[in-house]
Amino acid sequence: MLTPNPIWTRTLLAVSLIAANSIPLFSQEEPLSLWNKEAVLRVVKGPANSYYTYSHSNAFLSDGCTFVAAQKDEAKTRFIAIDPVKNTQIPVGEVENIRMFYSISNNGLLAFISNDMKLEVLDITKPGTPPKVVAQAPESWRYSQSPDISADGRQITVDRHEYTAHRHIISVYNVETGKERIVTEKSWLANHACFFPTDNDWIMFVHSGNTLQEIKDSQIEGRIWAWNEEKFPTGKMLFTQKDESRVLSTTHPIPMYHKRSILFVMDPESVGMSPGLYEINTEGEYRCVSPSDYDLHCNISRDGRLAVVDTRKMVNEPKIAQLKTSSRISDIVLVNMTNGKRLFLYRSTMKNHPYHVHPHISPDGRWIVFTDFDEKRAMALELNPEAVRKLLE
Repeated sequence: MLTPNPIWTRTLLAVSLIAANSIPLFSQEEPLSLWNKEAVLRVVKGPANSYYTYSHSNAFLSDGCTFVAAQKDEAKTRFIAIDPVKNTQIPVGEVENIRMFYSISNNGLLAFISNDMKLEVLDITKPGTPPKVVAQAPESWRYSQSPDISADGRQITVDRHEYTAHRHIISVYNVETGKERIVTEKSWLANHACFFPTDNDWIMFVHSGNTLQEIKDSQIEGRIWAWNEEKFPTGKMLFTQKDESRVLSTTHPIPMYHKRSILFVMDPESVGMSPGLYEINTEGEYRCVSPSDYDLHCNISRDGRLAVVDTRKMVNEPKIAQLKTSSRISDIVLVNMTNGKRLFLYRSTMKNHPYHVHPHISPDGRWIVFTDFDEKRAMALELNPEAVRKLLE
């Protein structure tokens, strides 16, 4: 059964009462223009044909605001460090034939997957240095496209797949030696493996595929999983999506930075619970952070006080025509993690990967970094501290 932690019951009920019919409580009038000039001081644009990384990956540098975007040029991918404060763009590396997403450690090691199924790292603190091959996938196996490197740069977790044999493995690699440790194997598609930032002995992964019909047919019991060698040695499903009264669709979970919990979106086609932004910890205790019928991807600040979401429609649009086919418009919205209050920031666009919006909050809390389809580039919004302060009141 799906039962929230009693400690969180008051918060869950309060947020539900705030927004009957899943209408979020906004801190300003419904957005009608491209961006909220009271909340966003300026918009910084990255280079053309660039994009930022996936929602559960880090590509910020140690100063707390500089981020690394990928710029495609046929077979080549350039990595460019963008300092939005100084509005500078500095190339830090170039590789060929890589898959889409990447992650960066605190000491500047950038992890990626090549098209020929090599797991590699590029030291962006030493421009011109060729990438190091950490591992090669076994014959007939394929890595996913979003490896996650630990903050200290010593480990990488990634999923690999032998689709014909229905074998799906979550592994951890030693960056220095290339040694692989298989942490769990499933017969179903397990992917989006990433470390919990608070504790790299814990890994989040998902049971991919999430249609209501798959859930009704019990092909998928729950999307959100966690692994820990001592507590969950084969992995554990944290959130059951089906019981006697509920059939739920969840999507785009990410581990939090400040505690061992996961932020995720409850899709609007769910039956039996309000859609919106949720959190769940590794004990399975969950709460609704902020009801909404349009959230898509999410991210969270390092201190856990703010979240950011992008949307599958304009926030003042009455309904979604096709739930699973996101509209081209995607709004970026800031969320108070305590009371669920929302602040519209910017009207962006999305289409095919890598041009999903995937907003991230910078480590210093001053910037929202995202990708825009119409612009075909990574971008950054400078937040107005006064607007953030009012949202947190």
